[in-house]
Amino acid sequence: DGRAVAVKRLAAAADEKEKDFLTELGTAGHVRHPKVFSLLGCCVDRDLHLAFEFSTRGSVSANLHDESLS
Repeated sequence: DGRAVAVKRLAAAADEKEKDFLTELGTAGHVRHPKVFSLLGCCVDRDLHLAFEFSTRGSVSANLHDESLS
């Protein structure tokens, strides 16, 4: 639909990649917090990717700890 998104590519050892992906997908899919960006979707074609709302406010950590961008 033309909106900007943030995409996270999960890079882990082959034996851990699927487990890590499913863990993060489950966690991100259930988190509801005003300072955490919503999970929009995922892709499992070749690599594993998670798509989140894009924000110019910085990382999730910076937002949770009210750290300003410098």
